[in-house]
Amino acid sequence: RDWLDDRSLPDRGRAPLGFEYVDGELVTAANYDEVRAVLSMARAGPDGDRELSKRKAAERLGVADRTIGRALDNLDRYGLEGEGDTGE
Repeated sequence: RDWLDDRSLPDRGRAPLGFEYVDGELVTAANYDEVRAVLSMARAGPDGDRELSKRKAAERLGVADRTIGRALDNLDRYGLEGEGDTGE
């Protein structure tokens, strides 16, 4: 910890898509609703079809395809059901 020179510890990294850090707390960002809507269209339905491809979703949000993949792996963070979930 000597290398910190009395500075605070580094943050936890970049906030997830649609979130930001405010005073060290993770909160929803201004674009959260847009992110949620795009992810809803990009997630695979029960039949495996997508309304929107990951690439198109990434273009709409201005992020990398991989970022969309990570967000889709954590749909519960956005209050969305995962692939094949019934919500029960």
